Amino acid sequence: MRISVVVRFLAETDGAYRYREIDSDGVAIHGDREGASIGDIYLRKAAMQGELPKQLRIVIEEFR
Repeated sequence: MRISVVVRFLAETDGAYRYREIDSDGVAIHGDREGASIGDIYLRKAAMQGELPKQLRIVIEEFR
């Protein structure tokens, strides 16, 4: 199993950056009804170094 999705920066919280999945047209999708593969992603500010990326590719692979 391998799932690859692109997420775009959505908002900033006190300690994290929030990203939301986008479709192939660049439109944000959220929830099962809209066809999202994952929910929103939160990345801790402390873990991010350098300039904030506007988009990220998230790859989910089965690990054995």
